[in-house]
Amino acid sequence: MTVTNITKSKNFLLEVIPAIKKKNFAKGSIIFRAGENALNLYVILNGQVKIYRTTSDGKERTLNIMQAEDVVGEAPMFEGDTYPADCKALTDVEMIPISRTQILTLIRKDPAIALKMLALQAKKLREFTQKLEQLKGKKIKDRLVDLLNQESLPKNISVQNLANYLGASRENVSRILSKLIKLKLITKQRRVIIVTDRQKLKHYNHS
Repeated sequence: MTVTNITKSKNFLLEVIPAIKKKNFAKGSIIFRAGENALNLYVILNGQVKIYRTTSDGKERTLNIMQAEDVVGEAPMFEGDTYPADCKALTDVEMIPISRTQILTLIRKDPAIALKMLALQAKKLREFTQKLEQLKGKKIKDRLVDLLNQESLPKNISVQNLANYLGASRENVSRILSKLIKLKLITKQRRVIIVTDRQKLKHYNHS
């Protein structure tokens, strides 16, 4: 997606920002860390980032993977709080940082923006709750298939990041993906996972 066509975007923020000032982050860059003051929210134009926490034993626990048109870091920014988790670029990323002052100025001009922001928060909370429900008492195979059945699955996600997202080992996820490929339920082109038979995949999830 380029700046010239953002007015066709599904993200309303990209249609109301008066002056676009993009910021680029190289793959592996830390965009913000847990505990830092939340000065900006970020709208992703291109690329992918992961939101994660580091456990006491030094392991990364992926909370979410965000991609083009997603909004990152908006909740703590509105509260004037700190970021609750780290954010890292999984690929080269192009983003638009929007400050608290800019957002409040936009809301004063158009109060409907506040309602849209609340709707965005509600949607993200619902998706996070659904993820937690999916993780309860389910085997890795079932959790992976549930994720593959979501049309919002990030593209170009690596097996390692997929494993981190599910809280599973890379070897286990690779083994399940290989079985799904043999069953012709999915294909894998480079790092892109494509569901080829969604109906059978859903049935497989309940088998």
